[in-house]
Amino acid sequence: MNEIEQFIEKFRNDGTIEVFTRGCCYWFAYVLASRFLMSEIAYNPVENHFAMRMGSELYDITGKIEGGEGWMDWDEYQEVEPDGAERVRACCVDIIGCEKALGLDW
Repeated sequence: MNEIEQFIEKFRNDGTIEVFTRGCCYWFAYVLASRFLMSEIAYNPVENHFAMRMGSELYDITGKIEGGEGWMDWDEYQEVEPDGAERVRACCVDIIGCEKALGLDW
């Protein structure tokens, strides 16, 4: 288990995998990218999922992601697909969108 996987393991409990794969994946990618400074946030528009990319490897709350097809840098996606990025921001990045995805009514 590498350093990134050890860090991810500290976050796992009964509910975190569901939380960070059902609408709040951007925020876990953000945590990872903040902790591992030579990384970036990546987005897969087909899977509508965010992860942290370190070199050629991708990570999310489940650990290392196998099969890196379809991923692109989040900043690049925002430039290439501004309308799509706006929809993704509204439902996945904005905290209210994250809450709605989880069915929270705060």
